[in-house]
Amino acid sequence: MSVVKTNVASMFKNNELQDEVLHGHSLSLEGDTATTFYGYKGILKKEDISFDNYEPTHIVISNFADVRENSNIKSKILITLVKGSYLKITKFSESINIILADGRVGYIDPRFIKELGIKDKNLIITNALSYLEVPYRWGGKTPLGVDCSGLVFMAYFLAGFVIYRDAQLKPPIVSIDPLEMQPTDLIFFEGHVAIYIGNSNIIHASAENGLVKIESLKRKDILKIGRYIF
Repeated sequence: MSVVKTNVASMFKNNELQDEVLHGHSLSLEGDTATTFYGYKGILKKEDISFDNYEPTHIVISNFADVRENSNIKSKILITLVKGSYLKITKFSESINIILADGRVGYIDPRFIKELGIKDKNLIITNALSYLEVPYRWGGKTPLGVDCSGLVFMAYFLAGFVIYRDAQLKPPIVSIDPLEMQPTDLIFFEGHVAIYIGNSNIIHASAENGLVKIESLKRKDILKIGRYIF
C-alpha cells in the first residue's frame, strides 16, 4: 500500500485530470495505474507517492493548514495541506506534533484538524456550503477548485462517509423515489450530480456558472435521486 506524500497529487487518465488525491490518502498500485481507497483509478507522478507505511490518525478540516517546522508561528512552513488531508499525530502540545507522509515531523494548529472515524451526517450540508463560490475545476477536489462529484464526495467525506467520486449512482448510494427526497440526498443528471439542501434548492459545482452555487431545483432532466443509508 502506498500513500500520497505531497499536498495534492493530480491523477490523470488519457492526459486529462480525473481527480486530486490528498496528502496521506492511501493507494494501491498495479503497474503505472493507481487506485485510491475510494475506488478511483488513474496515473500519478511517482514523486508524489511514498511507499512507506503510513497510519493517519487525523483529518484536516480547515480550507488550508500550514505544517510548520516547530511551534513558533514564524518558523519555516514545511507544507500547506488542504481540507480532507490525512495526518499522523505523535503527541499533543501547544501545537500538535505530526509526522508527514514523507517522514518529516512538524507542527499544526489543533483547531485545523479532527480525529478520523467521527461520523456526523448533520455536517454534510455544512461541508458542502463551505465550498460556496469556490471556482469550478474539472477533476478538482480542493478549496482551490472542485467539480460536481468532487464537491459531493468532499461534503460526505468530511462528515465521515466515503462514497464513489463520480457523477454516477453507485453503492453505497441507493436509488429512491423522487417524492421521498430529503436534504443530503443526491440528484443525478446526465454527467452531473448535486446535493439537495431542502426548500427545493440544490448546491452544486456548475461548469456552466464556473463556481459552486446554490440554485433552485427547476431542471426537468433529473435522471435519479440517490440516498446514503446511514
